[in-house]
Amino acid sequence: MAIEKDLTALEILGVAIRKEIEAQGFYTKMAERIKNRVVKERINNLAADELGHERLLKRIYAEWSGEKNPPVPEKGITPAAEMIKDEMSHEQVLERAIQQERDAVDLYIEASKKAQDDSGRRVLQYLSEFERSHERMLTSELEYLKKNQDWFDEETFPGSDRPIHLGP
Repeated sequence: MAIEKDLTALEILGVAIRKEIEAQGFYTKMAERIKNRVVKERINNLAADELGHERLLKRIYAEWSGEKNPPVPEKGITPAAEMIKDEMSHEQVLERAIQQERDAVDLYIEASKKAQDDSGRRVLQYLSEFERSHERMLTSELEYLKKNQDWFDEETFPGSDRPIHLGP
Protein backbone atom coordinates (compact mmCIF):
# COMPACT_ATOMS: atom_id res chain seq x y z
CA MET A 1 0.00 0.00 0.00
CA ALA A 2 1.70 3.17 -1.14
CA ILE A 3 1.31 6.30 0.91
CA GLU A 4 0.91 9.55 -0.92
CA LYS A 5 4.05 11.63 -0.49
CA ASP A 6 2.16 14.64 0.82
CA LEU A 7 0.66 12.89 3.86
CA THR A 8 2.02 13.94 7.21
CA ALA A 9 3.06 11.43 9.85
CA LEU A 10 -0.19 12.19 11.72
CA GLU A 11 -2.28 11.58 8.61
CA ILE A 12 -0.46 8.29 8.05
CA LEU A 13 -1.47 7.26 11.57
CA GLY A 14 -5.10 7.94 10.64
CA VAL A 15 -4.76 5.69 7.58
CA ALA A 16 -3.13 3.00 9.72
CA ILE A 17 -5.92 3.22 12.30
CA ARG A 18 -8.51 2.76 9.55
CA LYS A 19 -6.56 -0.26 8.28
CA GLU A 20 -6.58 -1.79 11.78
CA ILE A 21 -10.32 -1.21 12.15
CA GLU A 22 -10.93 -2.88 8.79
CA ALA A 23 -8.68 -5.79 9.73
CA GLN A 24 -10.72 -6.34 12.89
CA GLY A 25 -13.89 -6.52 10.81
CA PHE A 26 -12.24 -8.79 8.28
CA TYR A 27 -11.04 -11.29 10.87
CA THR A 28 -14.33 -11.23 12.76
CA LYS A 29 -16.22 -12.00 9.57
CA MET A 30 -13.67 -14.63 8.61
CA ALA A 31 -14.02 -16.37 12.00
CA GLU A 32 -17.80 -16.55 11.54
CA ARG A 33 -17.24 -18.77 8.49
CA ILE A 34 -15.00 -21.24 10.32
CA LYS A 35 -16.36 -24.23 12.24
CA ASN A 36 -13.03 -25.58 13.50
CA ARG A 37 -12.73 -24.22 17.04
CA VAL A 38 -8.92 -24.10 17.00
CA VAL A 39 -8.73 -22.13 13.77
CA LYS A 40 -11.65 -19.91 14.80
CA GLU A 41 -9.81 -19.03 18.01
CA ARG A 42 -6.61 -18.22 16.11
CA ILE A 43 -8.50 -15.92 13.75
CA ASN A 44 -10.36 -14.26 16.63
CA ASN A 45 -6.96 -13.66 18.25
CA LEU A 46 -5.89 -11.84 15.10
CA ALA A 47 -8.95 -9.58 15.42
CA ALA A 48 -7.98 -8.89 19.03
CA ASP A 49 -4.40 -8.09 17.98
CA GLU A 50 -5.68 -5.59 15.43
CA LEU A 51 -7.82 -3.92 18.11
CA GLY A 52 -4.68 -3.61 20.24
CA HIS A 53 -2.85 -2.05 17.30
CA GLU A 54 -5.67 0.43 16.80
CA ARG A 55 -5.47 1.49 20.44
CA LEU A 56 -1.68 1.79 20.29
CA LEU A 57 -1.83 3.95 17.18
CA LYS A 58 -4.40 6.21 18.81
CA ARG A 59 -2.09 6.65 21.80
CA ILE A 60 0.81 7.49 19.49
CA TYR A 61 -1.38 10.03 17.72
CA ALA A 62 -2.32 11.65 21.04
CA GLU A 63 1.34 11.80 22.10
CA TRP A 64 2.48 13.31 18.80
CA SER A 65 -0.35 15.80 18.35
CA GLY A 66 -1.67 16.51 21.82
CA GLU A 67 -5.14 15.81 20.42
CA LYS A 68 -7.35 12.95 21.50
CA ASN A 69 -9.18 12.12 18.27
CA PRO A 70 -7.11 11.25 15.21
CA PRO A 71 -8.35 12.13 11.73
CA VAL A 72 -9.30 8.61 10.63
CA PRO A 73 -10.54 8.31 7.05
CA GLU A 74 -14.23 7.43 6.97
CA LYS A 75 -13.60 4.59 4.55
CA GLY A 76 -10.61 2.49 3.76
CA ILE A 77 -9.65 0.92 0.51
CA THR A 78 -11.95 -2.11 0.74
CA PRO A 79 -14.43 -2.66 3.59
CA ALA A 80 -14.50 -6.14 5.19
CA ALA A 81 -18.00 -6.75 3.82
CA GLU A 82 -16.57 -6.47 0.31
CA MET A 83 -13.39 -8.38 1.11
CA ILE A 84 -15.18 -11.61 2.04
CA LYS A 85 -17.95 -12.77 -0.28
CA ASP A 86 -20.14 -15.73 0.60
CA GLU A 87 -19.11 -17.58 -2.52
CA MET A 88 -15.39 -17.34 -1.73
CA SER A 89 -13.55 -20.45 -0.61
CA HIS A 90 -11.60 -20.52 2.64
CA GLU A 91 -8.46 -20.58 0.53
CA GLN A 92 -9.44 -17.38 -1.26
CA VAL A 93 -10.25 -15.66 2.04
CA LEU A 94 -6.89 -16.69 3.48
CA GLU A 95 -5.10 -15.38 0.39
CA ARG A 96 -6.85 -12.03 0.87
CA ALA A 97 -5.93 -11.99 4.55
CA ILE A 98 -2.29 -12.67 3.71
CA GLN A 99 -2.30 -9.82 1.21
CA GLN A 100 -3.87 -7.51 3.81
CA GLU A 101 -1.06 -8.33 6.22
CA ARG A 102 1.55 -7.65 3.53
CA ASP A 103 -0.11 -4.30 2.85
CA ALA A 104 -0.02 -3.50 6.57
CA VAL A 105 3.69 -4.36 6.73
CA ASP A 106 4.34 -1.98 3.83
CA LEU A 107 2.20 0.73 5.43
CA TYR A 108 4.05 0.57 8.74
CA ILE A 109 7.48 0.48 7.14
CA GLU A 110 6.61 3.52 5.07
CA ALA A 111 5.06 5.26 8.07
CA SER A 112 8.15 4.56 10.18
CA LYS A 113 10.20 6.51 7.65
CA LYS A 114 8.00 9.55 8.32
CA ALA A 115 7.88 9.16 12.09
CA GLN A 116 8.63 12.30 14.05
CA ASP A 117 10.83 10.63 16.64
CA ASP A 118 12.80 7.47 17.34
CA SER A 119 10.15 6.14 19.69
CA GLY A 120 7.41 6.43 17.05
CA ARG A 121 9.70 4.93 14.43
CA ARG A 122 10.43 1.93 16.66
CA VAL A 123 6.74 1.35 17.43
CA LEU A 124 5.84 1.44 13.74
CA GLN A 125 8.69 -0.93 12.88
CA TYR A 126 7.51 -3.22 15.67
CA LEU A 127 3.98 -3.17 14.25
CA SER A 128 5.37 -4.08 10.82
CA GLU A 129 7.04 -7.13 12.36
CA PHE A 130 3.87 -8.02 14.24
CA GLU A 131 1.88 -7.90 10.99
CA ARG A 132 4.58 -10.02 9.37
CA SER A 133 4.00 -12.64 12.08
CA HIS A 134 0.28 -12.57 11.21
CA GLU A 135 1.21 -13.17 7.58
CA ARG A 136 3.34 -16.18 8.55
CA MET A 137 0.56 -17.65 10.70
CA LEU A 138 -2.00 -17.21 7.93
CA THR A 139 0.40 -18.72 5.40
CA SER A 140 0.80 -21.82 7.58
CA GLU A 141 -3.00 -22.12 7.85
CA LEU A 142 -3.26 -21.83 4.07
CA GLU A 143 -0.65 -24.53 3.55
CA TYR A 144 -2.45 -26.84 5.98
CA LEU A 145 -5.82 -26.10 4.38
CA LYS A 146 -4.44 -27.01 0.95
CA LYS A 147 -3.44 -30.41 2.35
CA ASN A 148 -6.70 -30.90 4.29
CA GLN A 149 -9.56 -29.20 2.43
CA ASP A 150 -12.06 -29.83 5.24
CA TRP A 151 -9.83 -28.37 7.98
CA PHE A 152 -11.85 -25.18 8.50
CA ASP A 153 -15.18 -27.02 8.36
CA GLU A 154 -14.36 -29.73 10.91
CA GLU A 155 -15.68 -28.79 14.32
CA THR A 156 -13.04 -30.83 16.08
CA PHE A 157 -9.65 -32.24 15.29
CA PRO A 158 -7.94 -35.47 16.33
CA GLY A 159 -7.31 -35.48 20.04
CA SER A 160 -9.72 -32.69 20.92
CA ASP A 161 -12.96 -34.17 22.20
CA ARG A 162 -13.55 -37.33 20.24
CA PRO A 163 -11.89 -40.63 21.01
CA ILE A 164 -9.05 -41.76 18.82
CA HIS A 165 -8.46 -45.43 18.10
CA LEU A 166 -4.79 -46.06 18.78
CA GLY A 167 -4.61 -49.84 18.78
CA PRO A 168 -5.86 -52.99 17.03
